[in-house]
Amino acid sequence: MNAFFIHTPFQLLVAHNLIHSKQLNNNVLFIFYNTNNISDQLYSQIIKSYWDEVIIVGDINFINLYYKTNLISYYFTLKGFLRKMKFYLENVDSFYFGDIRCLLYIFLSKIYIQSNKVYFFEEGLGHYSHDTIMMSSFKTLFYRIYGILVDLVIFKPLAKVSMRRALFVVRGELLPGTSKRFSILDYYHSSKDELLILKPLTTQDKVVEIEKESMSIAQLCNGQYKVLFAVQPEDLRFIFGADVDLYLEFENYLKAIKHKNPFFIIKKHHRNTNQEISKYTDILSQYDISYYLFPEGINSPLEILVPYLKVDELLTFYSSCSVYLNHMNIKVTVLLIHIVEANINCLENNRDLSNVYQNIKFFLNNENTN
Repeated sequence: MNAFFIHTPFQLLVAHNLIHSKQLNNNVLFIFYNTNNISDQLYSQIIKSYWDEVIIVGDINFINLYYKTNLISYYFTLKGFLRKMKFYLENVDSFYFGDIRCLLYIFLSKIYIQSNKVYFFEEGLGHYSHDTIMMSSFKTLFYRIYGILVDLVIFKPLAKVSMRRALFVVRGELLPGTSKRFSILDYYHSSKDELLILKPLTTQDKVVEIEKESMSIAQLCNGQYKVLFAVQPEDLRFIFGADVDLYLEFENYLKAIKHKNPFFIIKKHHRNTNQEISKYTDILSQYDISYYLFPEGINSPLEILVPYLKVDELLTFYSSCSVYLNHMNIKVTVLLIHIVEANINCLENNRDLSNVYQNIKFFLNNENTN
């Protein structure tokens, strides 16, 4: 039996592509959620004929020990999780993980890699990078000792694996014993790597829903120049540096495009707050530009939405969809508000993400994105 582990709509899309291209049978899907519980939205996008069983597990972030203070509680939480997963995974011999940098997936893969086939597949452009944990010299020494301790008292006794490197040093490394790493972009070239062609696979009900929405938008815009705005959440603005005002960048874009009489379709990211979206709609109103808020319930990846919405332009800050759409030969003009300049300040929760954004810029340049 094949077990797939995902927590985003794009990972579900890639999982469907893997099953389709490899003609895999006897598949079970494990859905986790990250930050917000989007499991209901993921569930509506599942191609049911591909799956024998779908199991919604829970929060994917509980494994992160960095901010935990009660090790006893952590120990028993992890023990309960392992007991539950052992029951679910009793008949599984092939494991497919949707994020090579995800702590929980690293943990599970370390457990099962000795006696089973373990695969990793693409989850976005982060797939092509490592996350290095950045700390002061004192903290580095402290967490080196702490990592040895938690391995000895938690991970070794419970699962016979070491997690200190993934927790406190680096994430995203290809683990020894991995059977295959599936990638969409031609970047890795080891014997463990295989390219996967991405197709916009989804349910027929979802296609009907998107096409119906597309017809409604066509009536609203009445022939205007359609711009799909893929909004990115504020919690990622550190990427651009402290001096970049994304709302000002958005205004400058509007000034340049207003002569085209644009109609904006605003696609909210699941981590966007209503306040963030309101800032953009207020700016559009100031410039007397019509807009439409795309329904949050249709949370399909842009790689599925764009072919059906028939937009003239895709506007985003840096979203990886700008690379994938071009790779899928989906013809749409992609305009990035701000090309990322990776630097040592690309830090998120002590994770150095500068190489992630160097790769984004690399792929954008090499995929000839406008």
